[in-house]
Amino acid sequence: MITRRVTFRLYPTKAQTAKLFEWRRLHAYVYNSAITDRKENYQRLGKSINYYDQQNCLPAFKQTWGEYKELGSHALQAILKRVDMAFQRFFKKLGGYPRFKSIRRYSGWTYPDHQSWKVHTSGDNGYLELTNLGSIQMRGKARTWARRFGGKLPPESSLGTPTYLYPCLSQWQVVCIYHCRLSAS
Repeated sequence: MITRRVTFRLYPTKAQTAKLFEWRRLHAYVYNSAITDRKENYQRLGKSINYYDQQNCLPAFKQTWGEYKELGSHALQAILKRVDMAFQRFFKKLGGYPRFKSIRRYSGWTYPDHQSWKVHTSGDNGYLELTNLGSIQMRGKARTWARRFGGKLPPESSLGTPTYLYPCLSQWQVVCIYHCRLSAS
């Protein structure tokens, strides 16, 4: 089983673009508040909290702040996992203390579960379907699909996780990870 990555450029409508930037803002706020939560708990109470402590607070958080409901719990959990990995790297002395991210510097977010997204493509163009947003046209060509499988999705393959959505200057791009078994032929 091998893993491949394919990047497609998205062509959202103006309404979808506005919604994507709004979601980017909300994701950055969750990231920054997770860092703040860890920092303040340690400074005030002398207690460090972990991923599971923060994850267990998400349902109450979404009840209080209604605008976060449309982001989906899996995407919010992925943000908390990202913060947790940043702190783990810091404590292992592999990196610096996790920094706050401005909205402009927040690189993107993942959809670790297939419930909130679906890709419709044969390796050449297609569209991305997101829950609470609809279908977004995408263009791009998967090199591996084009060379080895005649532009079709490889046999015995599945789109895997995470699918990563990120803005690149004024463009939006999606990275799809897929797993496939290649025959020896």
